[in-house]
Amino acid sequence: MGWRTAVFTEPCHLAIERGNLSYRPKNGEALSLPLEDICAIVIETQQATLTAPLLDSLAQQGGALFVCDKTHTPSGVFLPFHQHSRYAKTARSQIKWSAPFKKRVWQSLIKQKILNQAALLAHYGSANAQRLKNLADKVQSGDTDNKEAQAATIYWQTLFKNFSRSAIDIRNSALNYGYSIVRGAIARSVVSAGLIPAFGVHHSNELNAFNLVDDLIEPFRPIVDLLAIELIGVEPRKDRIELNKNERFKLSGVLGRYVRMRGNKIMALSAADDAAFSLVRATTTNDWNELDLPEPIFGD
Repeated sequence: MGWRTAVFTEPCHLAIERGNLSYRPKNGEALSLPLEDICAIVIETQQATLTAPLLDSLAQQGGALFVCDKTHTPSGVFLPFHQHSRYAKTARSQIKWSAPFKKRVWQSLIKQKILNQAALLAHYGSANAQRLKNLADKVQSGDTDNKEAQAATIYWQTLFKNFSRSAIDIRNSALNYGYSIVRGAIARSVVSAGLIPAFGVHHSNELNAFNLVDDLIEPFRPIVDLLAIELIGVEPRKDRIELNKNERFKLSGVLGRYVRMRGNKIMALSAADDAAFSLVRATTTNDWNELDLPEPIFGD
């Protein structure tokens, strides 16, 4: 699997030539990058053209391709089409998930999310980290008493100053951008594992084609939160609400950040794959304890 995220911000033509990604800008010098090194492509400009062979090569490799809207926010992702060799078997098993199984998987996801939030607060020296750890220990099957929301209130009030997730704020711009990148990567991993992204364990919106993705992303969110703090800081800002090109570029690299899963240090993109394939194992064995989820690593 590749390790590099390629971000294109200027009008250009992208193609595949001899196994390499060929970049020909409207103005400037052409470049060539080994496609095997690339895990994700982010196209920010709305003046880019791509060839069908490039899309095919990217799908065969399992890479993710993001396109952005006029505000430079990722708005769509190109996914490989059910390449898993046992897609039908996996899909049939997924459709038969029992309610208790789904509730246990959701419990695991929320518990790990809160633990990851606690780790981030501990990294910044907050005593509220222990409060979150205590909440994580009390998450029940299906999170019926909504420990997730209780933890979120503590977490956001501690992490950022004078902050609301619904506010028009550059910190929210950074979070939303990073979440979009990770969401797209998880969508790619879910499809690669042979799972149907529309069928979630908790999210069940009939208008959402990515309910399962929105389930699995939860423990990944604090990884984005950490990167957003490193780039933007914790203080509110009144000078601007939009990310600049350098900030977007760094946020798009979140898939190359290292996390820990089952004691191993791996990239977030690989962690998305591992999480999706571990859900397939859990489905096969009917054991939600098979689910592998990421933990943040600090200082990398």
